[in-house]
Amino acid sequence: MDKVHKPTMNWAATDLNKEWKRFKQHCEFTFKGPLATKSEVEKVNYMMTYIGDKGREVYGTFTWARAEGDRPAENETLNGVYAKFDAYVAPKKNTIRATVNFHRRKQLEGERFDDFVTDLRVLVKDCNYQEEDRMLRDSIVCNALHSKVKEKCIDLGDELTLDKAITIGQNYETSQESMKVIINKDEDAKIHEVRKRSNYKQRPKQYNKTSARNNKCTKCGYDNTHNKCPAKGKTCAVCHKLNHFAAVCRKKGTNPKGAHQVEEQYAETDSDTESQDEYQHLIDVINAIGKTSNSEWHETVIVDGEPVRIQIDTGAAASIMSYSWVKNKKLNHKLKPTSLKLQSYTSHALEVKGCITLPTTYKKCTVDIMYYVVKTDKIPILSGAASKQLQLIQRINSINDYPQLRKTTGTLPGK
Repeated sequence: MDKVHKPTMNWAATDLNKEWKRFKQHCEFTFKGPLATKSEVEKVNYMMTYIGDKGREVYGTFTWARAEGDRPAENETLNGVYAKFDAYVAPKKNTIRATVNFHRRKQLEGERFDDFVTDLRVLVKDCNYQEEDRMLRDSIVCNALHSKVKEKCIDLGDELTLDKAITIGQNYETSQESMKVIINKDEDAKIHEVRKRSNYKQRPKQYNKTSARNNKCTKCGYDNTHNKCPAKGKTCAVCHKLNHFAAVCRKKGTNPKGAHQVEEQYAETDSDTESQDEYQHLIDVINAIGKTSNSEWHETVIVDGEPVRIQIDTGAAASIMSYSWVKNKKLNHKLKPTSLKLQSYTSHALEVKGCITLPTTYKKCTVDIMYYVVKTDKIPILSGAASKQLQLIQRINSINDYPQLRKTTGTLPGK
């Protein structure tokens, strides 16, 4: 019996009648289970040990019928003791109040649908309704937590029964739990690309230096059967000229130390239109080659109140921050998980710890910038877009806007 949860009576309960019914039911299960072999008098005594000090005080106020012939004394039978306490809590039963409690009962956030229905069944007993099932059905329609459950119930109209309403609620809850499992699996999967569209054909093979040149596009390095070259309008991260990628740049061998590059890979979609949406892009961040040098492309900015020496990379599609820096700072912003995978130009995967949005200030300009946090000891990278937002760089569309640049001071080599 020591391992069995003993019944307890809460005499401070707001609804004393409901609390007594709960306590009485627990006692009945106990007397039919672990204490089934006990005598009637012993069961009464057990109950009086469970009922608490207040219950024993109330017990002392009752008047009991004495034993007569074969009939035992009233206080020696469970039914006799039950009847006295039933009568004691009965005056505290209020039908109007019970009705109000029933209609105010709503399914709580995080509460299981079956638990909600069970509590409704308990509350409706004290309302003295002639059609309890109909009232339970209506309460589910009005007070269920999820709007989808309410909508499906309303769609059935007069055909909706209590059983159908319960089934709808249970099925919706089950489907939501299944979706959580599926979503968690998707987040754990290894994703190496950022899709602009969900439906696409197989990605062409990446550029291979050993492949025949006549089968490769000289602008992007991929199979030249594509309808539109993805390098069109793009700026090379090596020479900073338009309409080709760094992977096929002829000046690639002269790339200065400390330079960063971004390569974009694509796959054709099912449509043959010339829209830029016809390509999906992979963000491939190139690690610094050799040691970082002090050059005009480095600048000190304020990141979340801390000065940081950062590399301005106009060709980078993402801003990068060192994980060790984030870990050692007491930041006001939390690191968020991300499914985005970054890799170097040499196809080496970068260990992405997550992403974080931090206020970044240069002079009087402050911008919230999203950094991808990577486990590396290289200097942080500020993407072209972020550099433009901070007014670190400016795009010149026409040299005519700057007359001072039109003055020639010499000639180019070979001219």
